[in-house]
Amino acid sequence: MLWIFVFGTLGIYAFAGILDGYLEAPLTVLWRVVLVAAAVGLFWPNNPTAQLLGLAVLAVVLFFNVRQRRRQDAGAVVGSTA
Repeated sequence: MLWIFVFGTLGIYAFAGILDGYLEAPLTVLWRVVLVAAAVGLFWPNNPTAQLLGLAVLAVVLFFNVRQRRRQDAGAVVGSTA
């Protein structure tokens, strides 16, 4: 039961990123297409392999997205004149 809740919640997070175009930073069209694969894998019922692959894809997208956000934040701090 917990397995379903966790993967369902992560699938909703990935799906929201697809629709919004934003996770922790803006997403390009390519990353949104990759998130489609993650969301489908996370929502796939009774297939732990697909769910784990979806989790891995989501982790990769989230890693690069958070890294992009940190770079944006660092650039904003360095470039600020306040």
